[in-house]
Amino acid sequence: MDGGYIMAGESDSNDGDVSVNYGNPDFWIVKLDGNGSIEWEKSLGGIGLDVATSIRQLSDGNFIVAGYVGSNILGHHGFFDYWLVKLSSAGVVIWDKVYGGSSIDQAFEIQLTSDGGFILVGETQSVDGDLLNNDGGQDIWVLKLNESGEIVWQKTLGGNMAEGGRSVWQTNDGGYILGGFTWSTNGDVSGSGNQGESDFWVVKLSPDPWARKISLPNRLQLRNLSQSASHSITLQLASEEPALTLRITDLLARQLSHQTISNGGSADISALPNGYLPDRHNAFGQGLFW
Repeated sequence: MDGGYIMAGESDSNDGDVSVNYGNPDFWIVKLDGNGSIEWEKSLGGIGLDVATSIRQLSDGNFIVAGYVGSNILGHHGFFDYWLVKLSSAGVVIWDKVYGGSSIDQAFEIQLTSDGGFILVGETQSVDGDLLNNDGGQDIWVLKLNESGEIVWQKTLGGNMAEGGRSVWQTNDGGYILGGFTWSTNGDVSGSGNQGESDFWVVKLSPDPWARKISLPNRLQLRNLSQSASHSITLQLASEEPALTLRITDLLARQLSHQTISNGGSADISALPNGYLPDRHNAFGQGLFW
């Protein structure tokens, strides 16, 4: 966003460019300028093995970094867990979340999703904690998270041998494509025809089961707008939708508001910056409602 770079991995050092180490490898995040000079660096972790594997920049300039944690931090379930950390643009921790069970859970890639949340993929050997099921041995574990890092849905994929997820991406239809490996010939892999030992495994997931995109007219009916005080808008669709999610963005796709309201209910727009308030007679909108 600023022409620089962001890197995430692991560090066992406590000298040179590394300002601190908490014991064994830590998450190490490095922000570089356009010339490759360090602007800031950040170590995260404890006395266990903590490895960052993926990082993305958000539309607000902050960062989300994923990996796995072996340290006994708050929320740790046991052995390795998925670890997700949100950092400010200056490298200050905003929040962190831990997901997993009592065995080995390792996250390898995180991507941003069109609804402002995240999709996270890796592998799990756990059968408890945050896990709903396990097909046997080691499975791919996919987590769909909202923008606060809370689990929206999760899915394990595999057979009775070992599977691991290494890559994930949201597709144009709102679904997801996963890349990884498999050793199994049964379970979810039964139709794939394993060629022997470890094979590449590509899985296409359908769009989020709880979300349905509705085609909207370019012009939405907006009520309760006045020239003197415009603090809310009322949205009403002809279809019978129990709830609507309204996302308001600027022309650079930066999120200004994210609200869930009832169909026909009012959304608070009093906090929008000056100049973003729609004209009462010429209001246009676009959004994803479910």
